Amino acid sequence: MEMSEIAWTMSKRMPWPVAQRVLGEAELPRRQGWEKTIAALSDENVDFSEKLDVAASSLIEHHMCGEKLVRVYKIASSKVDAIRAKVKRLDVPDSVFGDVYPLYLNEAALADAPNKPTLVAVERSELGTAVVMASARIVTTREPLHANDLRDGLYDEYEEVYGLKHVRHQAMDVVWIPSSGNVIDIRIDYPQGMHRDVGEAAQAAVRSAFFKLIDAEDNLGVPVNLFPLINAIYRAAKEGTVVELAFGTTTASTKHEKMRRKAHCLREETYHKGGKAALSTPIEPYRLSVHWRRKIGKDKFSIPELSLHSSGRASAVSQPELIDAVIRNCMGRDDFDYVKSRMEHFLPKN
Repeated sequence: MEMSEIAWTMSKRMPWPVAQRVLGEAELPRRQGWEKTIAALSDENVDFSEKLDVAASSLIEHHMCGEKLVRVYKIASSKVDAIRAKVKRLDVPDSVFGDVYPLYLNEAALADAPNKPTLVAVERSELGTAVVMASARIVTTREPLHANDLRDGLYDEYEEVYGLKHVRHQAMDVVWIPSSGNVIDIRIDYPQGMHRDVGEAAQAAVRSAFFKLIDAEDNLGVPVNLFPLINAIYRAAKEGTVVELAFGTTTASTKHEKMRRKAHCLREETYHKGGKAALSTPIEPYRLSVHWRRKIGKDKFSIPELSLHSSGRASAVSQPELIDAVIRNCMGRDDFDYVKSRMEHFLPKN
């Protein structure tokens, strides 16, 4: 495994702001953007051999914790124990994905790779076991077009024009079984641009593939309802920085607000506070994005983000439900576990 290969794989899955922090923590060179950084890490005149293990470990952690659509299952302790026992006996078969793990397949190989979840690793630690499955998945990216991309006159009719591109992406999905406790996660790779329905279909596919792997009946039941987190986190004035919020009001309107400056919290934004003050009853949030600023060194921070996105229609019922959380911008397991701990803190105890 070469450093250039690790860097190339990182570029296919890590947002650049996250990668900058990961490379910085590994004391590896960073340049302006991925292209120049990969070139620096491919320099044959520099010996990166002592950094290969730490770089590979960072990549594996991102496979397990980076850019995920997450569902949480709380089940009986006896059922978790049975799953743990079966996972201990798992063997990783040979596969086109497994042959290069933790690296990605090149584009030519990915074109013929299976789209069904394929077991590529069982990563064990004191905290738990990650069952890692790879597959080829189509991701739709949205890219701005410029005047010289279009025929004469067409661009003049619009302020902005975007094009959709379908890209074949290597997904790394995870079923996480903790060493203790009775909460299991299914974490689906969810890069920017992936449609929600694709992520939901992947959740079902990975869940089904996992129970086939361990030769057991699916006994997870329904995912934990995460909707109560939205209001609970919003109401906790000092909990993270709210950067997106959608809510209903007593005047029968809905509002959707985003912060342009992500260092500022929507809870304290003047327009937001003024609007709330004019209402006779509290707002009813149904969409929230919040991030936390976590110190990782002198003047260095990671900024993991949690998004809980429901809709006004879904929130209008007496017992609204939301089963998917999106966790982004995690450097690795520490960031991901921190976000999970905040979710657990605010979930109703029942």
